[in-house]
Amino acid sequence: MTRIELRYDAWGSRLRWIGDTEIKYDKLGSRPRWLGNTELRYDQWGSRLKWVGTREIQYDWAGTRPRWLGNSELRYDQWGSRLKGVGDVELHYERWGLGSRLRWIGDLELGYEEGLRGWLGDRPKYIVLPEEHSELTVENLLLVFLVLYEKNRREEEERRRRED
Repeated sequence: MTRIELRYDAWGSRLRWIGDTEIKYDKLGSRPRWLGNTELRYDQWGSRLKWVGTREIQYDWAGTRPRWLGNSELRYDQWGSRLKGVGDVELHYERWGLGSRLRWIGDLELGYEEGLRGWLGDRPKYIVLPEEHSELTVENLLLVFLVLYEKNRREEEERRRRED
C-alpha cells in the first residue's frame, strides 16, 4: 500500500503539494498556475480554469460548471451539484455527519485527518494507491487535482452565497 500525502499552505486552505508534485499559485496566491510541470490556464477574465496542460475544460451552457476535460465528460448527480465521474472514472462518497464526503476517485482512496480537526473539516490528507501501484500516474495526478480543485471551488461558491 502506497500513501501519497496531500499538503496544504500554512492556513490549511490551499492545496500546495500532491505527493512530491508542487502546486504553484499566481502572485496573489488565489489561483493555481502550475501543477508540477503542467501549466494551468484560465479564461480571458481569469475566473475559470480553461486548460490543464493540453486538455481543454469546456463548461455548461451557463459557463459555471465544467462538463468536459479534454475528451472526458464530467458527470454530476441529479441536482448537478456533486461530481460523480470523469470519463470512465467513478467518484464515490461516504456518509459523514449530516452530509457526505468524497472517499474514492476511481481506485484511489482518499484519507482524512483523524481527531477533532478531521471531524470539523472534510479536507483530504492523503491518497492510498491500489496495491499494484507505487506512484501516481500523470493522468491520475491531473484527475486528483481537477476533482479536488472543483470540490474546493464549489465549496467556496456555497460559502459566499450563504454570507450574502
